[in-house]
Amino acid sequence: MTMKTIAAAVLAVMLYAGGANAFRGGMMMKGGGGGPFGGGFMDPGLMLPALLHGVGLTADQKTKVRNILESHHAKFRALFQDLHAANQALADKLFVTGPVHSEDFNDQLQKVAQIRTQLMQEGLAVALEVRNVLTPEQLAKAVTLRQRLESLRTEMRQLLGEPSEMLPEGGD
Repeated sequence: MTMKTIAAAVLAVMLYAGGANAFRGGMMMKGGGGGPFGGGFMDPGLMLPALLHGVGLTADQKTKVRNILESHHAKFRALFQDLHAANQALADKLFVTGPVHSEDFNDQLQKVAQIRTQLMQEGLAVALEVRNVLTPEQLAKAVTLRQRLESLRTEMRQLLGEPSEMLPEGGD
């Protein structure tokens, strides 16, 4: 498994665990942000692959990271299956011919939220285990990289405007 594959796996896990927004093509957004420069880009789970790549992992560290990911694979797989089933149950209840009310969805929403919380906790466990593989120098480099990424994000938003400003105007 290459580092790109590992990074993609971590990214996918953290994206999905963080609450992928089905109405925005699966991209995680925070605070109404969106698009390629929106708030989701700076989410720690999304930054992890970039930071891992940027800190210069040794071959031994890459093996340790791979082992960490593999040790959590079965748990993530089960949680993703549970989340898919819970989302399906929610959709099944929503798309019926009779009337529905928000309180009709309390149990389904609670189940989805519970599974997403478990996914985020598992993702945090992975991130903390991966973090423990890094040297103090690599951690310091990761801090610097994160700050640089944040600066770039801010500059992109200044140049391009807020993502909501890029949306077409509504109305006829």
